Amino acid sequence: MPGDRIYYMKRGEGHNQYKLVMRQGLGGAEKVLVDPEAEAQRTGIPHAVNHFMPSWDGRWLAFGLSAGGSEDAWLVVMDLASGKTVGSPIPRVHEDLVHWLPDSRSLTFNQLQPPQPGAPATDAYKDSQVMWLRPGEPPKPVFGRAATPGLGLERLEVA
Repeated sequence: MPGDRIYYMKRGEGHNQYKLVMRQGLGGAEKVLVDPEAEAQRTGIPHAVNHFMPSWDGRWLAFGLSAGGSEDAWLVVMDLASGKTVGSPIPRVHEDLVHWLPDSRSLTFNQLQPPQPGAPATDAYKDSQVMWLRPGEPPKPVFGRAATPGLGLERLEVA
């Protein structure tokens, strides 16, 4: 990645979860970017990093964080210079279908629908949408049955 950055997951001896770390080049010092065990200590609920994608210019990091052993990840965007999250976490972003646009100013991701009372749990996978996000702003739907109804997409089709 830009600046010779290397991103990877690492679980040390005696630790329960993988941490998301980065280093500058092969010989650089590791820097922990996301420590799910710190979140678990704060909330009392185990957490895990599900997926991650740095922006092309190295300014941003998008990652999925889930709680309690579920795969129900929230998408979080971090400003790598400050190490602080930007905007609100976005629910129901289970998969690593997260892609930064070439200018690194925005990203797209696939978001599942919220659960409906009385509906089977598998319905969450129907009618997912591709969302577009500029860090710090609310996401906007850009593709899916509701966003692009003229395409005739089936309920289980995912972009």
